[in-house]
Amino acid sequence: MITIRKIPFGDIESAGVSLQDKNAKLSLKDHAEMKGWDIAINGALFSNGNPKTDPYYYWNITDMIVGGVFNRGGNYSDKGIAFGNPWEGISAYWSTTANSKGKKVDFIGGAPTLLINGQISMDMKGLPNAFATARTNRTAVGMDKSNLYIATTKRDKHNLTELALALQKQGCLWAINLDGGGSTAFYEKGKSYFTQGRNIPSAVGLKLKKKLPKIVLDPGHSELVKGKQSPDGTYKEFEFNLDIANRMKKMLSEYPCEPLIVDYSHENPSVELSELIKKINATNGDLLISLHSNAFGTGWNDAKGWEIYTYKNTGESRQLAERIHAESKSLGFVDRGIKDGSMFAVIRDTTMPAVLIETGFHTNKEDIAKLKDHAFRDKIAEAYVKGILNHLGIKFIESSPVNTEKVIYRVQVGAFSVKDNADKMVAKLKADGYNAFIVEG
Repeated sequence: MITIRKIPFGDIESAGVSLQDKNAKLSLKDHAEMKGWDIAINGALFSNGNPKTDPYYYWNITDMIVGGVFNRGGNYSDKGIAFGNPWEGISAYWSTTANSKGKKVDFIGGAPTLLINGQISMDMKGLPNAFATARTNRTAVGMDKSNLYIATTKRDKHNLTELALALQKQGCLWAINLDGGGSTAFYEKGKSYFTQGRNIPSAVGLKLKKKLPKIVLDPGHSELVKGKQSPDGTYKEFEFNLDIANRMKKMLSEYPCEPLIVDYSHENPSVELSELIKKINATNGDLLISLHSNAFGTGWNDAKGWEIYTYKNTGESRQLAERIHAESKSLGFVDRGIKDGSMFAVIRDTTMPAVLIETGFHTNKEDIAKLKDHAFRDKIAEAYVKGILNHLGIKFIESSPVNTEKVIYRVQVGAFSVKDNADKMVAKLKADGYNAFIVEG
C-alpha cells in the first residue's frame, strides 16, 4: 500500500530541506525536531562512498540547495521542487537546479522524476532499469498548483511505476522519487513511522499553520448494509452509530477542535467501504473514530462487552485508544480491551491515527438494553469525548447541575372573618418563631 498525504499550501507555514553533516548520524525525527517540522520524509538519494578516501562519505547524488547554498549533487536529474514562498501563498514550485541557484530557497532534486505536468515521465539518465522495476519501499514528494504531496509505502513493496500511478491518481502534477529502500521513513506529530533505522543525511519537511485539530467521526455502516441489527429487529446498528456520532459532534463543538461526520452511503453497498475510505482521507483529518456495535451469531447469545481496535497496536492510534479505553470503563461493559485492528480497512487504509470502537454486542440482551437507552447514549458519547480531549491535551469541563427553581410549600393555618382574630393568630405564630403574615381576600 502507498500512503499519500495531500497538504494544501494554505495549511503550510513553511517547508524546506534539511542537510546535515555526514557524521551526525541523525534519524528523520532528529531532522524534524531541529527544524521544528510537523511532517517530514527522508530526503534525496545518497551514495555510500569510501569513508577513507571520499570526503563526502554520505553524499547526495541529486542536486540540493539549502537556504540558497548549493550542495554537491550527481549527474542524474536536475529537476525537482523548490521551497521558499517565492510568491504569496505558494509553498512550493516545480523548478530546476539552474533556475533555483542564486535564490534564497531550498531545492531538492529527485531521481528519477515521476510526474511532469500530470504525465508519468521517468528520466532514467544514469540509472539502471532495475532501479525502477525493483519492488522495494518507496518515498516521493510532489505537488500540484495548490497542494504538496508526501508519499510513502506502508506495508507492501512497489516499483516506481506504481508509485507514480498512485500519485497521479490523487491529482499530483509534478513528483520526484526520493531515497527509499532501507532509508524509507516518515515523521508526523512527534512520531516516526515506517523507518528502517538507517541514518538519514537529508530530509524534506514542513511546518503547519496552527489550526484546530480535525476529529473525523465515522458512524460505521449505512442503512443499506444488511444484517446489522438485533435478532428481533428492534435495534439497527446504523441508527445507533449515527446517533452517537451526532452526540459526540455536539459535545466536541464546545471545545477548540473541529468535529465532522463522514457518513457515506452508496447505492451499491459492495463499494461503500472503499468510497468511505476515500472520503475520510480527503478530509485531511487529525484523528478518526469509527463507531460500531458488535455482534455474534444470528440469535441472542452470551457474547458481550466493549473493545477498541488500533493499527497494529502502535503509534498515536494506540495512545488514543488507551485514553478512550480508560474513560469507557465507567460504562460498565465487560472489558474486552485494546486489540490489533489492522485487518480493518477503515483503520489500515486511512491516513490518520484511527481507532474502531465496538460498543457492546447488539446480539446480547444485557448489552442492547444499554445501547437502546437514550440517556445512556449520552454517557457513551461523553466517555469517548473525554478520551479524545485527553489525547489532545484539552481539559474536559464537567456539566454544571441544572438549576431548578426552588419549590416552596405553603401551609395555611386558618381563615378568619374577624380581623382581630387574624392578628392574634399571627402574633402567636411569630412568638413561636414562624414568619407569619396576613393575606386579605
